[in-house]
Amino acid sequence: MLLSSSRSLSLNKAKLLVLTATASVIFTVGCGMGTMAPTGNQPISGSAINGIAHGGRQAITGANVFVMAAGDVGYGSPAEILAETTTNGSGSFSFPLGTYTCPAQNSTPYSDTLYLIVAGGNPGVNSGSTTTNNTASVLLAVLGDCSSLLSNPLPFVDVNEVSTFAAMTAMQQFFNPAYNSALSSATPPGVGTAVSTENFGVATGNINGLQNAASTVFNLVNISTGLSNGVHTQTGNLSNASITIRPETNKMYAAANVLAACVNSTGSGAPCSTLYSDTGAPASSDVLMASYYMANTANATSAANVANVCALGTSYAPYSQSTYTCTSGSPADWTLGVTYGSNSQPTTGTYFLNDPTYLAVDNGGDIWVVNDATGSLSASNSLSELSPTGLPTSQALIGNLAGPAGIAIDPSSNIWIPNYGTSSALQTSVVEYTNSSGTNTFTTNPGPQQIISDGVGDIFVLEPLFAGDGDLEEILSGASGGTAATTIASNLSTYHSSLTIDANYTIWITGGAASGSSDTGDSSGYLGVTQFLCSTCYPVSPAVVTYPTSPSATTTAGSVTGPGPAITVDSNNDIFIPNYGSSTLSEFSGTTSITANGGSPFTTSANLTTPSAAITDGAGDIWVTTGQSGGVFEISNAGVSLSPSAGFAHTYNGPYGIAIDNAGNVWVGNAAAAAGASSQGFVTEIIGAAAPVITPISKGLPTFPGGPMQIGTRPLTGYNFDSFSVTECVSVCASHGTPGVPTIVLTEDVGDPLPFTTTLTGSVNGSVICTVTGTYSNAPGTQITCVGPPNSLTAGPHNLDGQLTGDGVEYGNNSGVIPFTVDP
Repeated sequence: MLLSSSRSLSLNKAKLLVLTATASVIFTVGCGMGTMAPTGNQPISGSAINGIAHGGRQAITGANVFVMAAGDVGYGSPAEILAETTTNGSGSFSFPLGTYTCPAQNSTPYSDTLYLIVAGGNPGVNSGSTTTNNTASVLLAVLGDCSSLLSNPLPFVDVNEVSTFAAMTAMQQFFNPAYNSALSSATPPGVGTAVSTENFGVATGNINGLQNAASTVFNLVNISTGLSNGVHTQTGNLSNASITIRPETNKMYAAANVLAACVNSTGSGAPCSTLYSDTGAPASSDVLMASYYMANTANATSAANVANVCALGTSYAPYSQSTYTCTSGSPADWTLGVTYGSNSQPTTGTYFLNDPTYLAVDNGGDIWVVNDATGSLSASNSLSELSPTGLPTSQALIGNLAGPAGIAIDPSSNIWIPNYGTSSALQTSVVEYTNSSGTNTFTTNPGPQQIISDGVGDIFVLEPLFAGDGDLEEILSGASGGTAATTIASNLSTYHSSLTIDANYTIWITGGAASGSSDTGDSSGYLGVTQFLCSTCYPVSPAVVTYPTSPSATTTAGSVTGPGPAITVDSNNDIFIPNYGSSTLSEFSGTTSITANGGSPFTTSANLTTPSAAITDGAGDIWVTTGQSGGVFEISNAGVSLSPSAGFAHTYNGPYGIAIDNAGNVWVGNAAAAAGASSQGFVTEIIGAAAPVITPISKGLPTFPGGPMQIGTRPLTGYNFDSFSVTECVSVCASHGTPGVPTIVLTEDVGDPLPFTTTLTGSVNGSVICTVTGTYSNAPGTQITCVGPPNSLTAGPHNLDGQLTGDGVEYGNNSGVIPFTVDP
């Protein structure tokens, strides 16, 4: 028996040994998902930090000041105190050059993302008594990467309620909201302490997301003044291009005034207790905790609570804003938004942002925007790239796009755009912009519009939309430019349709009215939900999949009353479709047929009457844009609205495309102009509101049917089978005569900072062969062994999958696959 394989990637944190038939056949594998910075860099001395702590306009004296490095072994994992001091009689503090040491760059257990905590002290009450300590006053400022501060030191840091709310909003997805009374105590924890509550941390596989979140803070606040950065214009790497950035200053100041009411008090009783109760924070809490509960979309969203919280900031309002009186008008929610607009023409006649309609995020967190130029065949259509902080980075495909109608990024970060054209002049091409900045064009049937990528880079195209019966086509990964797409199915009713793909490689298509039917949004005009099960679903990696020439199933179950162009999938392979015209959310699943899940359709309080696009965040919540009614909504996968009934209140104008990045920022394309944004359309960012996701979306799909699904999960430390060696089994296998006992062994190769609890599940071709659960030490060489039944491997290609389900903090739910062949 010979086992062979050719897949190899990079080795990271642990090794999985797969022993098949005898111990002489060994696959050595590792774990590591997402972009990781190189480890092994030496610690370096940190830069000087000078600043002041304010409660509103009043200095905070005698406060504990900590320089902290965020953890990087799990979301909310312990942070480390690098340096500590106290504020003097004027509220000032100083950390001279060399006071602290930066952690080795992004090596476990701490990242080199730094932040300041100012806790306790006297904000000027009781005549400045040195015995007064407001333990509720815990403030925050983000500093950025420790290594970068040496070359670009901060001139000054003003830590106050504005810096606190801005930083918490951007960094909330990495915060551990468990109260820590020690921070503001008279005997605070010392240098070198691992702070495991009320701290920031990230999973090793998403350090880039934490860095992007920290960088976003500076779009909101000027760290030196502690005030809003206001409307400001910045340039990026693209010549002749600039972006005007507009943070929501008034809402940020309204929130800061609320926090100031508690900071500028003794901390006991009202207004602090009122702040906690109305935001949903625990009774034992502080201002930093309250800011988290204000910013987090699952809390304080009721109109009454928002109004009550807002009113706290009216009696003492150190930060001037005129938008929210709080007595007669309050924010709909406390999320913060930023708009990015540009009237620049990097190439004469082509705006950098021109009806930015469709968006997607790549592996590094850059946002790619398809400019549709009012839905025309205009030569001014283009593809624009924004950095994770919204700066202009590149522009491409000028003159290559004719009525572009969507965007997909494959797992290799190649970008795919269908050229739909117009209803009277349907086009016949899909354009690929490669990760090496090359361009390929593929021929399709008329009117390609909706487009997706699977987990190996196969591209699926649906056409046409709004123009009669159409087709489902496929462009195989690695296909040469100039070739034609392969037609999977023809004569489909594709009117008002969209599509997605799940981990079983099932293609789901929404909508589909008969040719010429009106867009009424009722069941008579729609076929419902259509499913294409793969007819050849051989579980090898990379996938070899074929599909039938007609739908496997179609249903209107689950009260599908108007499935339109919005569809998304979660980690359970459940399909979610907001129904046009009814404010309901239908949910489906099915590996052999279509099943409406229990409770479907969910009646939401969200105004989902005109859904345009949908996406799933890392917690499994569904985000929906409604282009005609102009809103952005969040609904849990149980159908509970997490946004106000009118959606999150930010600046939009015809919101359509939506994307989520690895920091939890939600990006929305607005095809129309707005006052103060730009004359040709703009992009809106809702800061830190969603759970971070794996980017691009296609990277969350498995590389074979039935593999591990990671859409709808946060980026974690992934146990991917990365590299391995094979020793041929000869004499011992021959004595067996038949394949032997498949065994999976996980071996810890470097040691982890914490013990972990995990379940190791072994599968062959998607069928579970063994399961073992235990709590394991962090010592190098620790092994977990999972043994399957004898003779369970037959001749032919196989995938052996070792899936680790961890404690949700250090490891999470990830897996990896080795493809191999058994030749008896």
